Amino acid sequence: MKAEIICIGDELLIGQTVNSNAAFIGEVLTEHGYEVLQALAISDKADAITGALTNAMQRSSLVIITGGLGPTRDDLTKLTLARFFGSQLVSDAATLARIEAFFASRNLPMLDMNRQQALVPDNCVVLHNLKGTANGMWFEREGVVVVALPGVPYEMKWLIEQELLPRLKLRNTGQHIVSRTYLTQGVGESFIADKISLWEDDIRENGLSLAYLPSPGRVKLRLTATGADATRLNDLLDEKEKPLLDLIGDIVYGRDRDTLAGSLQTLFTAQGLSLGVAESCTGGRILHELTTAAGASLYLRGGVVAYNKEMKINILGVPEALASHDIYSEDCALAMARGIRQITGATLGVGITGVAGPGPDPAYPGIAAGHVAMAIAADGWHWAAAAQFGRERKRVMEMACNTLLFQLRREILARTTV
Repeated sequence: MKAEIICIGDELLIGQTVNSNAAFIGEVLTEHGYEVLQALAISDKADAITGALTNAMQRSSLVIITGGLGPTRDDLTKLTLARFFGSQLVSDAATLARIEAFFASRNLPMLDMNRQQALVPDNCVVLHNLKGTANGMWFEREGVVVVALPGVPYEMKWLIEQELLPRLKLRNTGQHIVSRTYLTQGVGESFIADKISLWEDDIRENGLSLAYLPSPGRVKLRLTATGADATRLNDLLDEKEKPLLDLIGDIVYGRDRDTLAGSLQTLFTAQGLSLGVAESCTGGRILHELTTAAGASLYLRGGVVAYNKEMKINILGVPEALASHDIYSEDCALAMARGIRQITGATLGVGITGVAGPGPDPAYPGIAAGHVAMAIAADGWHWAAAAQFGRERKRVMEMACNTLLFQLRREILARTTV
């Protein structure tokens, strides 16, 4: 089954908005057995939409369009699709009632352009959007399904999960594609490839495929099986998973849509542990990452972003001599970790300090940009290390955050009690 993605909006073309919709849709379609041939960003112009759609329908059985369904004059997708599929726009009573109730509940005036959101092509299946005012639309022509969805990410995601995927499952029979993605941290793809080379030979002999999907400090391994019997495919993936984890289980922190923050929450709550965070060069990124997992308050006590020397001394209790002369050292990171434990009463504390870049700190010219010191403190043990993460500021912060959190997970797993 082949699919294509068309994302509409000038903001995507000029770099004002990152096209996260295409990434999400591509991942979901791949998980559900589609081969995504192309993801295209185009302007909100009728000829661009018509041309892209015509070409996509010649190659694929499913085309998903996002964007251009808003109430303003520059949103032309709905009108263009109505003309393309030879239909007229009609008012959908259920949608109009829902939009009226939405504005009434917020005591807001409802304008004519808001009422126009209830207009839909008369030959589409309406995918009712309970998260916003722009509905999704399902068209079919000569065996090809075309689905138009709003560009607002949380509305688009809700419609895919609640409306689109259930319809596709009912429609699709026959060939199945089953995938699992293993999430690794800390080593490059060449190291992994060397480590699992014999295993990879074996899975390919059994008709499976493996894709390496690298990102800063991380590699995703997507294992895929194709065939007519979905149960047999899942059994085959089960069979090949254990030997893979025997080889690289120490660098795998999750599977599919797991997150490092989620795996830490599970680990901390299962062992009755708590955590305090002291950050400098990451500027709160570690706290942000941890709190992306719902329920983080079950174990995360809180933290301090001590970005300058005085904060490290006065709040975290870092010795003045250490903060003045070795502020980017492992000893300083460890003092920060111990200080945040004292403040929060947490079982464990983490500390991180360094030079995010792109240049060195003029006060410490001997420390290169990208140098980061990290530490973990607990009763009776500690861990501390320094690493070099390059010179690009955002990348340094991202890799430093991920490295420390992954090491925290490894240290806890290495001990039966903390």
